[in-house]
Amino acid sequence: ALAERLRAEGEDPVAVSVGPDGDVVLGGNAKRAVVDGVSLVGKGMMDVFVARWSSAGELKWAGIFGDPEDQW
Repeated sequence: ALAERLRAEGEDPVAVSVGPDGDVVLGGNAKRAVVDGVSLVGKGMMDVFVARWSSAGELKWAGIFGDPEDQW
C-alpha cells in the first residue's frame, strides 16, 4: 500500500493516477517526506511532492519542489 511507503511531516496527498503501463504517480503537499527510504526536504512552508512507482511497485523517482512560500 502507498500509505506504508510514504511518511511525511504535514503531508497532504492530493492526487493519485495510474498510467496505461500500470505506473502509479502520487502528488501532494509536504514540508518533508520519506518515500521508500528517499528523504525529500522542502524549501519552506508546504511544497509540492511527486513520486512514481512502476507497476511492479519499485520507486522510479520522487521529488519535492517549491520555494520559501506555500505552494498549494
